[in-house]
Amino acid sequence: EKIKSKLIKGLKNLKNCQFKNHIFNNINFVGYGLSSGPEDLERRKKRFYKETKVQKIRLDKQYKKLKEAHERIINKLRLAFKNRNEKFPTIFISHNVPYNTKLDIVINKNNYANKMHLGSTVTRKFCEKYQPLLCVGGHIHDHFGKTRIGKTIVINAGFGRDAQVLIDLDEKKGKIRKIEFYKGYKGNNQIK
Repeated sequence: EKIKSKLIKGLKNLKNCQFKNHIFNNINFVGYGLSSGPEDLERRKKRFYKETKVQKIRLDKQYKKLKEAHERIINKLRLAFKNRNEKFPTIFISHNVPYNTKLDIVINKNNYANKMHLGSTVTRKFCEKYQPLLCVGGHIHDHFGKTRIGKTIVINAGFGRDAQVLIDLDEKKGKIRKIEFYKGYKGNNQIK
């Protein structure tokens, strides 16, 4: 927490959204930034037990710690969402896009994860359960675009200066007016 605070110290209008809700212009912003891949515990457990040749008792203890850490993440996100103002729409800001969408597939023949889904299972479950208006993520640099999970519009904001997204919200109605995707530094080549 101290390191995160140092990162934004002295910068105006920046908020640490990690496991928190901040309200800005009548919009809730809830954040989750820990994920770089699927947090699926059962999948990890199978792989962990298969690849490790240590005593089962030690593995059980390690898995228990991992499961407890996972539950703490879920509880912190649940609490952040619970603390939102229900009158306002919620935007979920996540480092990674949700798991198993068209926005989380790696497309790189030289990458071990080619054609694999590497989105966040926690982000996916959050969107399915709470249905925020919008979920904005990234991490998977192979995609730039939008999809849906139920009522939630999911955006992969892309990577670098050549990927730009404009989101126009009507704060009073709690609705999205439009979303525009631009490739190119100056907003050329609009993608709809």
